[in-house]
Amino acid sequence: MGGQGKSQVALEYCRRSKNKPYSAIIWINAESEESVRASFAVISERIKTVSDVLPDTAARIAFVLHRLGKWGEPWLMVFDNYDDPVSFYNVRDYMPEGQHGHVLVTSRHMDTNELVDDDEHNFIELVGLDIVAASKLLLHHSRIQDRDESEVKKALERLGYHALAITQAAIYIKKRRLSLSEFWSHFEQRKRVILETTPQLSQYRRKLGQNEKETALSVFTTWELSFQQLESQTSRGAVEATLLTLLAFFNHIDISEAFFMLLDRCHHSGKSDQLASLSKALYTAQAQWDQHRFQDILITLHGLSLIQSWEKDSNLLCCISLHPLVQDWIRLRAGHGNDYEESVLIVAKLVKEAIARCWHDVHFVMPLNDRQTYLLHVRAQEGNLREWLDTESCQSIDDQALLEYVNCQDWFGFFLLTSGIFALAERIQLWVIETRKRVQGQEHPDTLISMNNLASTYLDQGQWKEAEELGMQTMEMRKRVLGQEHPHTLISMNNLVSTYMNQGRWKEAEELGMQTMETRKRVLGQEHPDMLRSMNILALMYMNQGWWKEAEELGMQTIEIRKRVLGQEHPDTLTSINNLVVNCLHQGQWKKAEELGMQTIEIRKRVLGQEHPDTLTSINNLVVNCLHQGQWKKAEELGMQTIETRKRVLGQEHPDTLTSMNILASTYMNQGRWKEAEELGMQTMETRKRLLGQEHPDTLISMHNLARIWKHQGHSSKALVLMAEVVQLSKNVKGENHPETETSAKMLEEWQAQK
Repeated sequence: MGGQGKSQVALEYCRRSKNKPYSAIIWINAESEESVRASFAVISERIKTVSDVLPDTAARIAFVLHRLGKWGEPWLMVFDNYDDPVSFYNVRDYMPEGQHGHVLVTSRHMDTNELVDDDEHNFIELVGLDIVAASKLLLHHSRIQDRDESEVKKALERLGYHALAITQAAIYIKKRRLSLSEFWSHFEQRKRVILETTPQLSQYRRKLGQNEKETALSVFTTWELSFQQLESQTSRGAVEATLLTLLAFFNHIDISEAFFMLLDRCHHSGKSDQLASLSKALYTAQAQWDQHRFQDILITLHGLSLIQSWEKDSNLLCCISLHPLVQDWIRLRAGHGNDYEESVLIVAKLVKEAIARCWHDVHFVMPLNDRQTYLLHVRAQEGNLREWLDTESCQSIDDQALLEYVNCQDWFGFFLLTSGIFALAERIQLWVIETRKRVQGQEHPDTLISMNNLASTYLDQGQWKEAEELGMQTMEMRKRVLGQEHPHTLISMNNLVSTYMNQGRWKEAEELGMQTMETRKRVLGQEHPDMLRSMNILALMYMNQGWWKEAEELGMQTIEIRKRVLGQEHPDTLTSINNLVVNCLHQGQWKKAEELGMQTIEIRKRVLGQEHPDTLTSINNLVVNCLHQGQWKKAEELGMQTIETRKRVLGQEHPDTLTSMNILASTYMNQGRWKEAEELGMQTMETRKRLLGQEHPDTLISMHNLARIWKHQGHSSKALVLMAEVVQLSKNVKGENHPETETSAKMLEEWQAQK
């Protein structure tokens, strides 16, 4: 790859080897056969004697080869910048033979490894500086004094440990007296300026084209040379350039051939010259995918170091990676015109088609590795969206193309939602809704689907007020537009039931939930997945009201049907099993809860990932189980880990994070660590009061626990007042016969008797 410092490494080797072991070091400009011949002519003048007659260039070349072949001492010949082995294929003709000589070649082209005979150790690929050398280079040229090691590492990773890029960035930082943290806002806004910086004293210099004078190179200049070489070498038109451009609009790593195998499905949904030419090149006359042709293109691009690597995965499909700065260069090269817009739209369609194939009953069902890879590329599409919105082309796009793009982003938002990446999902969904309202109208069915998805995102983020308002609005519109019993209307009603439950409004949840379930049973059937969701929510309502037996019976029924209809590892099946675990915990069935819980954790880790919110919910249940079984050390360690992960994934004040904090406070209580329990319990209670309200069931649990802590600390008066408040609020919210109300009332009665 250009700019990695190949010539600099060769120069340093020459400097260190001068006089020992080499008596002669000869530097050849190997950009072309003409430049090599010119170099030989100069060398011949340096080593000939008065009696040597060299009438022409051919004689001079023959003289140098003969003289070095007979040289009695070690010598080194360096062929620098041998970057075009396709055109200049006979370079071996210029390499002297002899026992005492060595030849060193520097090149951006991977095909030069063919020059190495049998020993592969003689081929050295520069893939970037190590972190120590890269840090030294950055700090040396930037002259930064106060430095944060994490910021240094972040900068080096973004610059791909690329020697020339680090040098250019460092000089930019130095000239503008920036800190590393300040540099990033500059970099995102001024990539082209920074990466085209060419300090005139730089060692990175080349003669460009027919110019006799050397020019200082920038990162972008080195890759532009490769691109020009690509254009001059390929007779098949712009197919290689088109594919290279599209690659830059994915994430820069793990770009699967499988995406491009979907080109034929995208082509029919919109007009695109790029798409048409690429599809024609990559499909046979019989409309079959041509993997050999695809690999031919990758070999060409890799040979010119325009892609970093490509390998075959376990399915024998090619997997491609780009250097992050090459990606930046390609995107900037595309400009913000038609090529840029087409690339954004095409790649969005390819990624959407890939994840849509995994859609199964409101979930994306796929192996975890695939989910993690798709997430990389879906996140990249959100970045493409933000960048595209800043271009002029987004103002002139026609409505059909815009709606196709909106549809893609809608899929991405829902994929992020089901993957537990709520904040990013929300950003995309807000733009989708705004655009759909403007283009399709407020009450268009597609607009209502997008609104419903955003309401679900609010619900999963614990933003229950926003979820209720948007959910109610969507439900009323769907009733009016689609009808009372339309499946989409029932989905909105069911989501509103979940919102009421999370708010502790169980009476309203039960009424609407029963209505939804009865309608679904009549309209959709007993075993329809939507019907099973209503049954699952009803089981949760039973559990929240302390009707453990009824909740268990309905939950078991739902699990069995879901296993049969959806499968053992379907996310909905796992949700029902997880709810049964919670029910077992409430009933003191610790062994059964542990066995079911561990089973659910392992499947969710494998299917959804270690840090998916659903996986964390299952782990949190295991913490509760450990707590009840007196395994306090394990409960504390696992609880702390869960809190930290939830803070990072969901946020400091997400209801699930607060639940984990409340459980950790209980763990401290059981260990007699009252001070720590009080501090964490107070923090959790105050946050819940502010976010959820004084009467929310979760707030009442925190208040109950804090009263117990105060009682054990000897603050009896405070404890009595707080517990009395808990009892009164619990009677109002949960009812007098709710197990949690009864527990608090019994404890208050005992304390009052002690007084």
